[in-house]
Amino acid sequence: MKRRGAGLLVVSLGLAGCMHNYAYTQTGPHRPANPASCSVRLYTTPPPGAFEELGVLEINGGWGAVRSAGQFLDANREQVCAVGGNAVLTEINGYGQYVRATVLRVDEGPQVKHLSR
Repeated sequence: MKRRGAGLLVVSLGLAGCMHNYAYTQTGPHRPANPASCSVRLYTTPPPGAFEELGVLEINGGWGAVRSAGQFLDANREQVCAVGGNAVLTEINGYGQYVRATVLRVDEGPQVKHLSR
């Protein structure tokens, strides 16, 4: 039994080491939280139209590299939504790793209705 418990501990620590931790620093106005599973858009260049900067997410430990937009959003969606954001402007280093993101509140503007003829 001792061996099994020790094995589970090693696996748990190994999985924890693969987790990515991003530290959030507020740089803009406080906004009400969105639902935890809100929609978050990922940008690699500033979005068109009006937006405001709410804060910055910077990688703060963890092993491995976040190399995909999906992996980055999975790791950070809840935190972005919690501070009222609905988009992130990401920074990718020379190795293709997501290392920093500015949390934004993008003005989605009026909804455009398409009329059929």
